[in-house]
Amino acid sequence: MVPSDCKAFIQAAIDDVNHMEVIFQTTINDRKRFQKEINIERLENQQLLFSIKHIQYMMTSSLGVKLGGIHQLVSLQGCMEQALHTDYDRHCALSRQCYGIIFAIMDNTKLYGMIGNKKTLFSFKSGSVFIFRGDFIHAGADYAVDNVRLHMYFDCSRVGGSCPREHNKTYLVTHCN
Repeated sequence: MVPSDCKAFIQAAIDDVNHMEVIFQTTINDRKRFQKEINIERLENQQLLFSIKHIQYMMTSSLGVKLGGIHQLVSLQGCMEQALHTDYDRHCALSRQCYGIIFAIMDNTKLYGMIGNKKTLFSFKSGSVFIFRGDFIHAGADYAVDNVRLHMYFDCSRVGGSCPREHNKTYLVTHCN
């Protein structure tokens, strides 16, 4: 169920894919997954703005991490599953705290993640927030219908150095140890 307040936001995102970056520039990319960085200061949807600010406050106050970026992700109907990857360099992410968040704004938002040596499909309802460490091995799922969600990145801001995330960069994982 899509909150009525988010329907216009979702439709605008789908309509705007021609002005978005293709995600995951590899030879296996089906060019049906897009992203666009959003500026929360310009976000007009008050429901989303409130939720984002709340998540930002909770992550900053409880974990001492800072918001590194928010991206609107769009997967078009028929997009394939991504290759397994992490959003941060795993060696850096192991020694410092950095996190990714998937914020589902549509039902049936999906993500594959490695639990031990087993690839597991996670499925989320609208309003769900999935928080994961920067070294979490995951892959965007395939979609039979269009899907829009938010991906937030929280970089380490504690003493001992940072683990910055490079724009539109993922780290492919060929084996899981």
